[in-house]
Amino acid sequence: MKDTVELDTMIVEGTSSARPLDEEPGTASVIDAETIERRMVRSIKDLIRYEPGVNVGNDPQRFGATGFTIRGLGGNRVLMQVDGVRLPDAFSIGSFASATRNMVDMDALKSVEIIRGAGAAQYGGDALGGTVGFVTKDPRDYLDTFGNDYYADAKLGYNSTDRSFLKTATLAGESMGFESLLLLTHSESRETDTKGDNKELNPRRTAPSPQDNEVYNGLGKLLYRFDEDNVLRLTGEWMHSESELDAYHARDPLGIGFPPNTKIFSLITDDRQTRWRISLDHTLDRLGFAVFDSAFWRVYRQKTAATQETWQDRDNPLNKRHLIHRIFSFDNDDIGGEIRFDKHFSTGIFDHALQYGGQISMNTITQKRDGTITYISGRPPFIQPGTVSKTVAPDTFPVRDFPESIVTKAGAYLQDSITFLDRRVELIPGVRIELYSLKPQKDSLYDATSKVQPTELDEYKILPKLGALFHITDELTIHGQYAEGFRGPNFGESNAGFVNDQFGYQTIPNFNLTPETSTGFEIGLRGKGAAGTFDLTFFRNDYKNFLFLDTVCVPSAETGFCLAYGDTPRLTFQQINNPDDIRIQGVEFKSQLYLDWFHETLEGASLIASGSYAEGVNLETGSLNDVSLRGISPAKGVIGLRYEEPSGIWGSELILTLVDAKRPKTAPDDAQFLPRGYGVVDFNGYYRFNDHVSVNVGVFNLFDKTYIDWEDINTRAGDPHATFGAYANADFWKRYSRPGRNVGATLKIAF
Repeated sequence: MKDTVELDTMIVEGTSSARPLDEEPGTASVIDAETIERRMVRSIKDLIRYEPGVNVGNDPQRFGATGFTIRGLGGNRVLMQVDGVRLPDAFSIGSFASATRNMVDMDALKSVEIIRGAGAAQYGGDALGGTVGFVTKDPRDYLDTFGNDYYADAKLGYNSTDRSFLKTATLAGESMGFESLLLLTHSESRETDTKGDNKELNPRRTAPSPQDNEVYNGLGKLLYRFDEDNVLRLTGEWMHSESELDAYHARDPLGIGFPPNTKIFSLITDDRQTRWRISLDHTLDRLGFAVFDSAFWRVYRQKTAATQETWQDRDNPLNKRHLIHRIFSFDNDDIGGEIRFDKHFSTGIFDHALQYGGQISMNTITQKRDGTITYISGRPPFIQPGTVSKTVAPDTFPVRDFPESIVTKAGAYLQDSITFLDRRVELIPGVRIELYSLKPQKDSLYDATSKVQPTELDEYKILPKLGALFHITDELTIHGQYAEGFRGPNFGESNAGFVNDQFGYQTIPNFNLTPETSTGFEIGLRGKGAAGTFDLTFFRNDYKNFLFLDTVCVPSAETGFCLAYGDTPRLTFQQINNPDDIRIQGVEFKSQLYLDWFHETLEGASLIASGSYAEGVNLETGSLNDVSLRGISPAKGVIGLRYEEPSGIWGSELILTLVDAKRPKTAPDDAQFLPRGYGVVDFNGYYRFNDHVSVNVGVFNLFDKTYIDWEDINTRAGDPHATFGAYANADFWKRYSRPGRNVGATLKIAF
């Protein structure tokens, strides 16, 4: 089985053309389709389960996986793309709206490439934390299985953690130079299991609330090979997910929680998210022109739409019995393209692999909140029973929290790979110029609900990079790199404002934000040989102008108001640039030891091990728990025993994951709960009955441990059910616990 620790895997994202993973100057991982299938990966959190320095948060209460965190940086500071096409920024506002970037189906993937840090000159913008590149399957990935001009398979899967059923069907074929692929996936699941055992219908509840989820995904490709060096490819991709939740934990039938004297009889949600993409790309190799040997271009259009509806049945002294219906929509329409050239040449003792090109994208972003309040009991004589109103204090719907925005991102890069001394030494200098433009488009709806003039941004940054490899021997290599990063404030950070009277707070826009920047350095020792592989890396990243949401006003005890921000007593937040520099540094390790190196009877057996540790500090104050550092997860180690029968008929893994506790000295002051350290054991295996039929099975959390990941709970400081009212002392943290012992299995038939 291939795995992320094998150093001869090819990587595409970091260099724009495939090169061995052990020739990357920075730290990168490739998780291939075989690993995804054999470990029964169904989510991005499953995907990085054993990956050092990479985490994925999860919100089990409603919105699910929240995105990647790499070396302590997450959210929109990690660039995510599918086949080189950027996924849109995530956006959330208030308690009832969160559009995530969890829009990729695992069965459609050929590989996932994870680059740590802002190390790729080709993809500099937004990648302060790193880059996650999803690469979808091509027809040839299937046609080569049996060597025929056709291929078909059917796959069924089940996982007990959410009682999910998966169905995937694939067809591929080739004829007269054309190659085609159609892959369809459908999955159904329920709420994800936790170790919470309180089943009350109020905020004390820690057991998961009932949830129904459904996901459809389709991938289609049509390739034409003029010859092996000239390939035109058309790709179509569509994904739709829907989730319905009856939030038992948000009920308060006695009205003793928050807001005061408000009974909440039910809160029901319906969240839908759709992404489609069409792209056309062309690869031309071995051209032999004076300025390039190969060329690649791509154009695309991608649209995403998130719609989230919430129904809340309430009763309070002011409005009596009433039903509030909220609708949140968030749409992206992205058009873009890229072009890339490669040229190989020599000058004296130096061999050069020159790469240059650029990308441009223009994304139109539209957001709206709508809703109604239905007065079931009415407020006679002022409001009659059954009256429906668009005014749900403090809003009169519909409203925009920020104006429609056009975001243009463009970049051009030049990078050279220079080898000399019989290829013992390789230097990889590169430079990128990054352009960022934010243009708000005010309309009548925005003008009607906002009294402020939105800000425009036009920023650019020149980003240098220098990578180096020194092959001490054929088996040992020192690798390192220096790189700079850049991210402009997005549409929401610059211009979004929101008021929540239910919980007594508001966020206000900040028109004076500046881009975040980073400088990063890493150095490591890498080895491969008959005994196995290893990579040990130390990294240090410094960040300036770090954006975070800060409290700018607490209502005065004397007046009860934040006079500078209106005449209502609301806690007030605002995005600001951290005036202090932030540093995150740490060490990562991964290895694989082939046990047949000790004795030939152990052929197929190996030990795998990986680990990561990171720490952060505010360089001005010396603080270890600055709010900008909340994304740093505790130290993690993975140790596993793997066996693959030499003929490939069967194989298995037994893996122990160890995670340290979150320490008080490194936790933000507003943290409500610090997870303890834990150890979890997983087992998975596969069996091939013949060339056409195979099964995968797994038992995860084998010893049924109760544990919580810091990345799942580190943003829960303001959880109203954890901190307010008569329910404030509940063991709310169990609501975020990971599943207990669970099993998964897949069956695949191919011909």
